[in-house]
Amino acid sequence: MKITYFSIEDIDSGLFKSQVLNKLNAILEIEHDLTFQLVVFNSPWKILKHRRLLKAYRSVLSERIKINYYPVLPPLRTVLTSVIQSKLIFSWLRLIAGLLVKINGDVIHCRSYWPTLIALKTFKKPIVFDIRSLYVAESVAAGKLKIPSFEYDYWLNIEKFCLSKSTVNSVVSEPMITYVKKNAPLVKVEYNPIIVNTDEIFFDVNQREELRKQLLWEDKTIIVYSGSLGYGGINKVSLTKLLTLLSKSVHEVRFLFLTDESPNAIIELLTSASISPDTAFITKAKPKELYKWLSAADIGIHALPAQLDSDTRLGTKVVEYWSNGLPVILNEHVGAAVKLAEKYNLGIVVSENDDNFEANLQHRIIELKQRDRTIISDIGRSLFDSKTVAKGYINIYKYCLETNYSKHYIHKT
Repeated sequence: MKITYFSIEDIDSGLFKSQVLNKLNAILEIEHDLTFQLVVFNSPWKILKHRRLLKAYRSVLSERIKINYYPVLPPLRTVLTSVIQSKLIFSWLRLIAGLLVKINGDVIHCRSYWPTLIALKTFKKPIVFDIRSLYVAESVAAGKLKIPSFEYDYWLNIEKFCLSKSTVNSVVSEPMITYVKKNAPLVKVEYNPIIVNTDEIFFDVNQREELRKQLLWEDKTIIVYSGSLGYGGINKVSLTKLLTLLSKSVHEVRFLFLTDESPNAIIELLTSASISPDTAFITKAKPKELYKWLSAADIGIHALPAQLDSDTRLGTKVVEYWSNGLPVILNEHVGAAVKLAEKYNLGIVVSENDDNFEANLQHRIIELKQRDRTIISDIGRSLFDSKTVAKGYINIYKYCLETNYSKHYIHKT
């Protein structure tokens, strides 16, 4: 079985390593007769750095993963503000795909909207639309799209086209299933959540003690935030509210930020929350060192503003917290994570309209710190371990191949 995996994720990003390469490796471990052609469109201005990375990747990746890298991706930051710009970039990428990309896979697994749209319009292969987030709704919340607007309607139509024309729609949270079925009721939809490589993310008590000593925070309550500040900085306002609440309510609290964001952006966030930067530590955690920093913390946090798709939101950071055994504090708008936290007792939820929450927060923090991290970790692993999720993707590929074979067979007979 040959699969083409198509992505525009920056190959230097944490998501590329954790959610693309880890996923492919996990699938290969289970399905020994499978090979991947990894097609990546990336920005040309990063080509020198990317060349070094590609060399490093190719030296360690399985021979069953062949990377086809194309430095052809234009800037996409302002693309949603203009339908003309969207059409021009789409035409350019479709031209490149048609002229330069030779698809070796029997199925094309597309990560997110742009690869799916390009593949559907360019190649006659079964398409897996891997919906990482609802891009249109997310863009409205980030201020990239306005309702009502011509641009919003245009992208909503693109979304419906991708959902209805793909062979399978793969979603990362259960609430997404309802949304997809409503918009593409005749297309198969499968739940395949965010993955965690549990060989790399786990609780380590020795690293916990060592790092807490290094930070001089042995007796402090350490609250960790991992990852970016969201698409277009969408997390900032809600995260500021949560940080303000925690700094006022928790005794001897310290804040740990594991992020590629600039230190100035985090300091600005802390200042907005009236938190002294002296009570925080900011670092870029390498993927293979993430478990150490998470182990040092006591509680993980995540917060989002209200969005059109709030009920579908989960977050890679939350999945990684749980796999490490960290309980979480979430605001009410990280919808899918909230449901899991309540179902499995994995943390507490802050409602922005709950005026009484602050009064008993200190008590609840103490209770969270006393949780058995092994129990939380076991639950996280059972839900999100990459090897478990990999089985779902293999089943999708087999379904695509069987469906494609049936269509050709029926057509010929």
